[in-house]
Amino acid sequence: MLVVDSRCEKLKLHPSLGWPLVNAGPHAKQLLHVRDGVVYVSDDDGETCYPDSTTKLECKSPAMQTLFRTERGTLIHQAVTPCEVHYDGERISKRSRAPVQIARSTDYGKTWSDPQVIFNGYSGYASEMIQTASGRILVPVQCYLFKENRFTQTAYYSDDEGETWTRAESTLDNPDARGHHDGIFEGAVVELRDGELLMYCRTSLDRMDIARSRDDGEGWHRAWVMNDASSSPCAVLSLVSGAILMCFSRAAPQARIGLYSSSMRGTSATVCSWHREELSLRWGTREADGLAWTRQEIFAYDRENYLSYPRLFERRVGEVWISTAYQGRLAVKLFETEFVGRTR
Repeated sequence: MLVVDSRCEKLKLHPSLGWPLVNAGPHAKQLLHVRDGVVYVSDDDGETCYPDSTTKLECKSPAMQTLFRTERGTLIHQAVTPCEVHYDGERISKRSRAPVQIARSTDYGKTWSDPQVIFNGYSGYASEMIQTASGRILVPVQCYLFKENRFTQTAYYSDDEGETWTRAESTLDNPDARGHHDGIFEGAVVELRDGELLMYCRTSLDRMDIARSRDDGEGWHRAWVMNDASSSPCAVLSLVSGAILMCFSRAAPQARIGLYSSSMRGTSATVCSWHREELSLRWGTREADGLAWTRQEIFAYDRENYLSYPRLFERRVGEVWISTAYQGRLAVKLFETEFVGRTR
């Protein structure tokens, strides 16, 4: 049974709506969602919605997708499609496909550009995009190495509102990793006050690897680690107030109820935690010399089902919507002031 912190409120979303969601419309008051290539719009915080596309987005049943609105109002849709997964023993077969494609709209989703493939290998995950202070759009992209049997992490960026994309100069890699769910992958990016970028990446070592970029995402290097994290992706969001919010799964359940999941044969070179029955929130502030985490707490758990792949969305200033995009039925909103006090 799903249990959520009492300070959270359940979202009342129409069945046709789900993740991803963005603020849209001339004044960003509407909600917009893409499902099976059709754009749905809501004028009442998701309780009702209607289709609103002149042309259907060419996106065949994406395994994963994200949606982003730039400061200029351009909508950028990312999809992992078509996704075909085949296994050859304990590795992903070369017959598998999971490319990353991008489409864009400049009229609030009524019409879309033809999709372009920015990565044509096997990705298998759609990380959230961000826009840096320079206006650059950046998206982490993971890449499976068939011969080496592991994932690596890189990023792509665009300086023209998503029309063209460039791959970052560096790739994050752990040469000791072996397995179809091993390596450095499923990255989430946040920008600090000085323009430095941090990417929090999933590993199979009961920790997250944190990579740093000081050139707007062109070059990356592994800087340090965040311990006590299961082999599950996190979500991280920079709020309007200046606070940083992370949602993630710790390596072991804090309530000590029941057994937690561990990696299965073939997933990774080492046995690691796949604990996904709890989600924790981590609040931080962007300081002059980096990022300072101030508090951490469990806010949702489910002892019967996985609760992972969180998504964060600031609907209004200080009002954050949280969902589990692929595993779990979480769909709630919280207010920053209820958790960390008055917004700055």
